[in-house]
Amino acid sequence: MPFNQGCALIVGVGKHQYLPGLNVPQLSNEAATIAQALYSQGGYPQNQVSLLQDGAATRAALVAALQQLANTAQPTNIAIFYYTGHVDFATDGSFYLTTTDTQFDNDKIKPGTGLSSSDFLDLLCDIKAKLLLVILNSCFSGQHETWLGLNPSFETPSIGRRFPDELVSSTLATGSGRVVITSCQENEFSWIGNGNMTIFGQAFVSAIDGSARLPGRYISVYDLYNYLYSTVSPAVQLLAGSSQEPELTVLGHYSSHMDVAENPAASMLEYNEAPGSVGPIGQIQRVDPDSSKRKFP
Repeated sequence: MPFNQGCALIVGVGKHQYLPGLNVPQLSNEAATIAQALYSQGGYPQNQVSLLQDGAATRAALVAALQQLANTAQPTNIAIFYYTGHVDFATDGSFYLTTTDTQFDNDKIKPGTGLSSSDFLDLLCDIKAKLLLVILNSCFSGQHETWLGLNPSFETPSIGRRFPDELVSSTLATGSGRVVITSCQENEFSWIGNGNMTIFGQAFVSAIDGSARLPGRYISVYDLYNYLYSTVSPAVQLLAGSSQEPELTVLGHYSSHMDVAENPAASMLEYNEAPGSVGPIGQIQRVDPDSSKRKFP
C-alpha cells in the first residue's frame, strides 16, 4: 500500500572537491540505496524522494533541496531528512555539515563553505510536516579507514563525538513533531565497516526494505530506532570491539507512535498482525521544551 504522505531528502557526501583524503564512497552508495528503498519498498512516491550525493551535493544544492522539502512537505506529511557525511567546527568556531565543495583551513572548515548549523536550523523551521525525522549519520575528530571521521592528518585518532547536544536540542525547537536519531553517542565513532555502506546505514536499509522483518503494517519511529540500536551496537562490537550506540532525541515525554514508512514485511500475515514496540529502548535523550527553545539560536 502506498505511503503517499511520505517525503524525504537523503544526502550522502562521499566526495570532497578540495580535500580528496576525506572521500568515502560508501556514503554516496548509502544515500542512493536508502532513497531507492524508501520508494521501492517503503511506499514513498518516487517524486517525493530527493537524493543528493557526491559532486551534486554542493552547499547551494543542499540549501535548494531543503527548501524544496519545505515546499513539498505539507502539515499532513511525514518527512525524513537523512544526512551522512563529515561534520566539524569551522575556523570561526561555528559548526558545519560538510558538502562536496566545502573548503578547509588546517583541517578545519572554512566559514561560508558547507552548511552551518544556524543555516541548517533556519531551513528546518520552514518544514511544516507533522513529523520531521532528522537522521544524522556522522561523527568528527577521528580518522581510521573503517570509521567515519575528519582530520585525516592525525596519525593517532582523537576521540570523536557526534553532533553537539546543543544542535540536536535546537533541532527539536524548529517546529512541532521533530525527532532526531544520531548514529552514535558522544565520544563514539560511526563505523563504516567492511561493506558498501556504514553499519548504521545498512541497518536503516534493512528496516525499510523489509529484510529486518519488523512487526506491524507500518514502521513506527520507535520500531525503527529500536532496530537500529539493537543491530548497530553488536555489529560494531563484533567488528571493532568498540561501542557505537545510536541515540533517539525527543522533546519532553514524546510518546507518539508515528509511522515513517510502509512495512514490506507486513505482506506476511504474522508480521501484519504483530504489534509494534510500546516504546523505545537504548539511548533516549528527552529534552525539556523550554531548554530546547533556549538553545535555539
